Amino acid sequence: MKVRFIEDVKRLPTEGLVELRKIVGEIAPTAVNDAGSGKYQIKIDALETKSFEQIHEKVRALLGEKPAQQPQEKPAEERKQEPMEEAS
Repeated sequence: MKVRFIEDVKRLPTEGLVELRKIVGEIAPTAVNDAGSGKYQIKIDALETKSFEQIHEKVRALLGEKPAQQPQEKPAEERKQEPMEEAS
């Protein structure tokens, strides 16, 4: 997962990298370090899983890729109403 993220980040144009810096700063400000000379370092290991996934989805969007599809779980009310299959 991290390798794919890094590969995707490397494909971003300069404008995308600037946007990524803003995104990470909003979602996980403690994961961004000012490295001087207008450069920043993003500590991937400092990101919680949910934050990492949110940021990676935004990177994919910046690249023009469709977001990864996550299986949608049905609400509890709908699951209760579904008939159970009989064992044969």
